Amino acid sequence: MEKKLQETEVLKALVKITRYIIFVSLLLVIGILTFVGSTFSGRGESAEAEVTISPGSPVFASTQTLPAKNMEKSIPADTWKAPDVSTIPAGKKGDMIRYGKDLLAHTAEYFGPKGSIAQITNGMNCQNCHLDAGTRIYGNNYASFI
Repeated sequence: MEKKLQETEVLKALVKITRYIIFVSLLLVIGILTFVGSTFSGRGESAEAEVTISPGSPVFASTQTLPAKNMEKSIPADTWKAPDVSTIPAGKKGDMIRYGKDLLAHTAEYFGPKGSIAQITNGMNCQNCHLDAGTRIYGNNYASFI
């Protein structure tokens, strides 16, 4: 009886370790894809000089007279935009897409300190960095892979 109990405990530990390895592998793959996508996408970020503007400087005075719309970053027409949620298909494929979006938005519910799949992270959600579950333009989205 005790041997059976030990085997059960070992199996539980193996399942927990396997889940952890899968999660870490997933994060590693995402990190590698992000690096490769940003390095070889041909969309190199241009370096911008950092400028300190004080209230007395002529630059500060001139920007105060500009309309707000001129100060917004213009978005090129060919910029990737996330598809509308209403276009997600029905069925198994759509369920997987919705699950993925939910996983990005509520990562901690699945892998956080009280996660339903595993308790292996600090409670942060992917969308803490990848705004709006990775769909916001200039919000650290996943568009570099497309």
